[in-house]
Amino acid sequence: MDKVQTCRSIPHLCSDIWSEIFQYFAVTDLYSTLKNISSTSDEVLFNGKYRNQLRGLTVDSHTTKLPNELPLDQVISLTIQDGISFDILQKCCCLRSLKLVGQFEWIIPLVTKCSQISMHLEQLSIVTPNIKLLHQLLSCILSFDSLRRLEICADEQEEKIEANNFPLFPSKIEHLILNLCPAITYGSLAYIQPGFINIRYLNISLFRHDRISVNLSNFPYLRSLQLSLLEPPFEEINRLVATMPNLVKLKLYGIVDDENFIYSHKWLHLLESTPSLLRIVMDVSFQETRSIFYNENLHKALHGINLSLICMIDDFDCYSYEERQQRWWQLEGVIRKNYCKTN
Repeated sequence: MDKVQTCRSIPHLCSDIWSEIFQYFAVTDLYSTLKNISSTSDEVLFNGKYRNQLRGLTVDSHTTKLPNELPLDQVISLTIQDGISFDILQKCCCLRSLKLVGQFEWIIPLVTKCSQISMHLEQLSIVTPNIKLLHQLLSCILSFDSLRRLEICADEQEEKIEANNFPLFPSKIEHLILNLCPAITYGSLAYIQPGFINIRYLNISLFRHDRISVNLSNFPYLRSLQLSLLEPPFEEINRLVATMPNLVKLKLYGIVDDENFIYSHKWLHLLESTPSLLRIVMDVSFQETRSIFYNENLHKALHGINLSLICMIDDFDCYSYEERQQRWWQLEGVIRKNYCKTN
């Protein structure tokens, strides 16, 4: 019994277990809090023969010096910020996931250099304050044959995307996230389609002013669509989904102000008109004064398709008669086609 207990203590953990443990920690934690725990753990951490997969390394303007023992050739996940040189990327030869935070003027040359070396990136995430040079950036990114997931986030409200005459060649990217503020229109999406014909998951925004003029059937493998909403009319969602004959799953998040979102028959019609669509995940908010939101029959109909319309104030009964006072409402749930057919 004593022998079993001894084997379970930390100093006696074997190297295989330490290798597994290290997979759950960021690089900076490994070389600060987890070093010198035991001779076995240090052997795994500092001996290159174990080929650890090091995650979560961040290099920014506050990084004065990296640990001398840090094997950059074992780093598989890296975040670097504006101003960091290309040298560190050259040393991360096993890199699989890269996040770049900065201006496009710094990002584009960096991505171009990465594409010219033997780097097998699978995931690329870019955070930038503007998307003026989006088309130029994409023409560089799509040269990565190994890339499967791309995320681009921007927050500039008035920036316009510069036109680009360079064609985009098909990539193998399957997961595309474009959190790009109102500046990217669905016309822009039409331009980039040729480079993303293999995507299976698309996450984009839909704003109040957007009018769908793009045919997403050109994404033949697209199965899952997530929309971040900012007060678009319900009809625009209908119009968008109608161009996606192979869509299986639709996710809707954000803020809406169209009353059509709370009518169950609208969602049933959307499911029926899109035979491939099996599931709609809903989590949207309203700020409303209309009495229809308190209608019991409306709530029963929504419950029939597995949706709940909830007043985001606990004392619902107290406020139910103050119909002209604005309340925040949450419409949430998962509409399943098979569930609707049996109810």
